[in-house]
Amino acid sequence: MKFCSHCGKEIMDEAVICLNCGCRAARKFTYTPHPKTETKTVNEQGETDLATWSKICGIASFFIGWFALGITAIVLACMSKDETNGVMCSSAKVGYVCGIISTALSLMLFIMLIGYIAYFSI
Repeated sequence: MKFCSHCGKEIMDEAVICLNCGCRAARKFTYTPHPKTETKTVNEQGETDLATWSKICGIASFFIGWFALGITAIVLACMSKDETNGVMCSSAKVGYVCGIISTALSLMLFIMLIGYIAYFSI
């Protein structure tokens, strides 16, 4: 049971108007969000598109754009892990590992370059 917001008389939950004063009963709105209807493309091996792109970026990071593509491969692998409920598929693992290796190599090369410049500029 609920109460009329105008006269305070008790009315039924389903009532649209109060039988005592004739005023419209306050409606009770409930918000129910729609479930997400996103569709993820998963191939036969259970790999998403993000995992495939992570693998491509990870392997390409050894040849071009070491740091940028390496970081991109790592991020895409982590995003694909979120899409597959916390499980990283084999393509995502390849992209992740290749991304870490190429990023580490590019950082080591950068440090060596800075050391070389600092050593010979004295």
